[in-house]
Amino acid sequence: MPKADFHLLSSGDIAQRDFYLCRLCEKIYRLGHRIYILCKDSKELEHLDDLLYSFRPESFIPHSIEPEPPSSDIPVFLCTRLPETISTEVVINLTEAPPDKADRVIELVTGDPGARAKSRKVYKLYKQLGFELQTYNIESA
Repeated sequence: MPKADFHLLSSGDIAQRDFYLCRLCEKIYRLGHRIYILCKDSKELEHLDDLLYSFRPESFIPHSIEPEPPSSDIPVFLCTRLPETISTEVVINLTEAPPDKADRVIELVTGDPGARAKSRKVYKLYKQLGFELQTYNIESA
């Protein structure tokens, strides 16, 4: 059964969400899992590419971005749409719709009321698609 985890951030600040995303990627990467970060557009993709290099001076998360194809040597891939053939364990979804081919999805929801309202609709979609759902309240990113 596919699974979707909703990380409900207390802050409505996108910069805080992005910093949390980097820390989460670092944790998932250190556990040995592959990650796709599904971005809403190329501007967000480029921003996160830069941030993954610089969010913590002592840290580096190996990653690549589209249009390069995903590589089995690189554990994190940033994209605006998932490749046709996907062999991943985790998709961090930053778009407004559930990805169509993922077994494990993480949704990051800021504390902004508009973002919370949208996430409720997405939560219902995941439920209709048969995902096992879990929520986590994150007090500080």
